[in-house]
Amino acid sequence: MGARVPFRFATSTHVGSAGEIVIGNNVTVERGGVISVEGSPVISEGRYVSVRANIGCEGNVNIGQRVATEPNCVIIDTNKLYSNTGQPIIGQGRDVRDIYVGDDCWIGANVVQLPGASLGVHCVVAAGSVVYGSVPANTVVGSVPARILRSLEPSDEMER
Repeated sequence: MGARVPFRFATSTHVGSAGEIVIGNNVTVERGGVISVEGSPVISEGRYVSVRANIGCEGNVNIGQRVATEPNCVIIDTNKLYSNTGQPIIGQGRDVRDIYVGDDCWIGANVVQLPGASLGVHCVVAAGSVVYGSVPANTVVGSVPARILRSLEPSDEMER
């Protein structure tokens, strides 16, 4: 765990026997943040990373630098398998796919990022969206399922 990593108020972290969390410097886990790990999530160093989300990881979840998440986000790399109708769903195993969130992203409230989803650098995800697949860099996405709403142009005014 990096330097200056406060866990504020009622947060929860669970690391299973096969899990490991790598958290860089200056990461804040806000009130209500939950990180549940069986795999290897990486929350990168950054001066403004606010995790007020439920991060479920059985494989790999990589969250870049300067990423902000809003309340009630769910970032999860695992789904249950269910296609065999002759077997109970609970016994059919899991489908685990890596998740990536690029640097400088903002993920709105109540967003769900599904297994295998990837956000490019400097993406904005509108509140209530469901993200799967790849989202290109410098875009705003929203809706269920998330779709591109507009592209963002690089600006000299962006603070680092």
